[in-house]
Amino acid sequence: MARILLDITLLATVIAPLLQLPSGAFGIAAVITGTPDIVLQLIAAPMIVLALKRARPQELGGFASWRTANRRIGRCAIQVWRKGASGMDEKTLEMAVAFHGHLGPYLALGLRLGELVLVRLKARKHFGIRVIVHCPPQPPASCLVDGLQVSTGATYGKRNIELHPADNIVVHFFNTDTNDRLTVQIPTTAQERMAAWLKELGEEEAAKRTLTEDGLFEIVAEKIATEGGG
Repeated sequence: MARILLDITLLATVIAPLLQLPSGAFGIAAVITGTPDIVLQLIAAPMIVLALKRARPQELGGFASWRTANRRIGRCAIQVWRKGASGMDEKTLEMAVAFHGHLGPYLALGLRLGELVLVRLKARKHFGIRVIVHCPPQPPASCLVDGLQVSTGATYGKRNIELHPADNIVVHFFNTDTNDRLTVQIPTTAQERMAAWLKELGEEEAAKRTLTEDGLFEIVAEKIATEGGG
């Protein structure tokens, strides 16, 4: 029984800092390949578990003892569980909350959209992306802008993100290196769902739903040049 529990714990750390994998690696691979990230994790898990079982304590990140290693594994398991529950890596969520002040559904939606669009447009974060947001100019809808700033790196100081007051929520993304562009719309039905979650579940749970639920946004226009031109 103890061996089974150990295996489960090790499996839970597939993405964890023990392995020093880039943040969100499985999530990005999932977007590119169209394969759910949990499937990618399960494919990688047996090999990682085998490697960890064979490793000596000093090979597990320089831990002084197996007891220290086990404590670290436990912390990693919690972090990975949080990522699995939210679809967003812990570091990004912490940065967003520190920047915005709290975790809400529209902040979460901005985080989710920005990460997906950077991959889809193959845009450079911070300096290779321009974002134009049309939405109501007050919270909670305007909180979307802060999520987009954290996830895309576009900021008001660099003048590569803009907010235009509007009743409907539409966001235009531009890869400034290639001129590829993509427009996303947040349907009224999605806004109603998030409002209901916010009222019934509170900010944090509503944010978690927003990070994982389908049907919250739709691509209404896209221009991505084919390889080799136009």
